[in-house]
Amino acid sequence: MAISIPPDLLERIWFYTNFDCHLRCSYCVAGLASGAARPRLDLPVFRRLVDQAVTLGFRQIALTGGEPLLHPNIVAMIEYATARIDTIVLTSALPLTAALLRDLGGVDRSRLTVQVSLDSADPGVNDRLRGLGSWRQATCGLEMLLRAGYRVAVRATLALTGEETLPDLVRFLNTLGVPAERVYGAPVAKVGRAKHGLDLSTARIWPEPTILSDGLYWHPLLIDPSLVVTPQFEPLESSFLALVHMVDQVKPVRLKQVQ
Repeated sequence: MAISIPPDLLERIWFYTNFDCHLRCSYCVAGLASGAARPRLDLPVFRRLVDQAVTLGFRQIALTGGEPLLHPNIVAMIEYATARIDTIVLTSALPLTAALLRDLGGVDRSRLTVQVSLDSADPGVNDRLRGLGSWRQATCGLEMLLRAGYRVAVRATLALTGEETLPDLVRFLNTLGVPAERVYGAPVAKVGRAKHGLDLSTARIWPEPTILSDGLYWHPLLIDPSLVVTPQFEPLESSFLALVHMVDQVKPVRLKQVQ
């Protein structure tokens, strides 16, 4: 039986494709204190979920991790998704190579945005948060994507600096060819490895449905196993019924674009 889903629950669905990563960011939400192993999403499962998300009426999907570009089937995932729905891929840009960009040559770029993580125009600030050399590698990856004609966005996590530093980052990125409207700043949430930041709970943030290999979660920032909405995410319509019921009970604050 079809269920009634609030339209603002259908803005975006997140997929944690994997938890492999080159970096060890100091505030990483995926750096779970429990150290629980999180397998990758299999390609056949991902394809089924994309089809179900499209059927439910989602407007966009987002692939995150870990580092999605380290998933062995990431090219096939992006090709499948962009043939059906607008898609964002979040990346550090460190794994980008000319060979990978060639493999992505068949992707529908009109439906793809590559969102690169870069926290500051200052290499020292960025490297303190993300690791030595990460600023140079990220900016090199950005330049590769822009030269290849991809639509690029940049997300800065404001861990050491406030919003007053964003204009400097916007100006720097503009010199590379990233327009100001595609540069986003986000506060740190006190989850994962972060010792300071926003205290979040299901009551304090509007859900952005999130799929991991072990279930459906409320939001991409709230992925501790204790916070799973339901461990059974297929069929997606049924798992959404559990999330919709939670929304009715919790009545969360509508905070948008936190991640």
